Amino acid sequence: MPFRTHAARQITESAAKVSASEGKALAEYPTALGNKTVTANTYIGPDGQMLDSLSFASGNDALEDKDFSIVFQFAPVDYLGETESRLEDAVIKAVKTSKGTLTVDFKDVPFSVLEDVKVTCTDETLNCGLGDFKVSTRTADEFVSGTFTAEDGTTLSYYLYLPDGAENLPLMVWEHGGGEVLASAAPGMNLKASRGAVAWIENGFKTAVLSVQYPENYSFGISAIPEELARMNAFGKAKYELIQKLIRNGSIDASRIYISGASSGGGAALRMIMQYPDLFAAALVVSAKDSIVPISLKYDLAYRFGDNSLLDISEEDYKDVCAAMEKELENVDIHSTPIWFVQAEHDQ
Repeated sequence: MPFRTHAARQITESAAKVSASEGKALAEYPTALGNKTVTANTYIGPDGQMLDSLSFASGNDALEDKDFSIVFQFAPVDYLGETESRLEDAVIKAVKTSKGTLTVDFKDVPFSVLEDVKVTCTDETLNCGLGDFKVSTRTADEFVSGTFTAEDGTTLSYYLYLPDGAENLPLMVWEHGGGEVLASAAPGMNLKASRGAVAWIENGFKTAVLSVQYPENYSFGISAIPEELARMNAFGKAKYELIQKLIRNGSIDASRIYISGASSGGGAALRMIMQYPDLFAAALVVSAKDSIVPISLKYDLAYRFGDNSLLDISEEDYKDVCAAMEKELENVDIHSTPIWFVQAEHDQ
């Protein structure tokens, strides 16, 4: 089953078939013609999982780009204001054959919003659709999935990258965003929705990477919701125990453990630092959700797009937030953990 966003699943499940510019939509999708030789080659880019080529188990070196027609059908993306699916022809850049594998390289397209792909070739044995694809994702496929149960019974699904012969390595803990929870996303989307998990590896750092995929997202202002905060703390304790297990088996250097996260993951990273202030050598927190004190709903700031003035709060409210945050942190010593914060231009 290919990985898809919630938006893509919604449009598929509704069975809404819409027309593109030429007045045609692909038939019942995803297309599956029984071709078991095709692999979709993807990678994780700044905008998530991208498809850049298809590979076939074929030694037909007479084929050229003109022998292929590839049509993509994309689901509408809500936050872009799209309401209809759209068709787009692939821009084929090259067709190459090497050691019994034929690869069709084309202009990269976002994979997570694909409803269908239809491939037609003059060699009909290569005809296929999205339903036939075996998906390969660079770097993300090198993570090993597992589950871990803490002493209190809390169970986490996690993905771990350990280089061969790993010994006494640094560890990056990646906290994913709210859109990648298991309640609304496929297993492994915590590795594929952004470069947060794979960037360290692909930029040449010899490091282990751990990313837990949570069952569901937490609410804005979680600090004021005792039952949700207790569950987040239980997840934090389970992560801590898993990390200690990696330290004990010699894979991880206890003095070089780092944490990073974005959005809901940024908020989770802050709470993890508060819970275990001596665990991390440093942290990188990106556009964090309000996990320390309530802000987003209290001041009606959540999901405000387009008009930056809607993100303004009064000087008095700003001071109230700072005072509340200082009070929340007064019994937590996080001063020994260097934290780099990344925020949007108009965040306050």
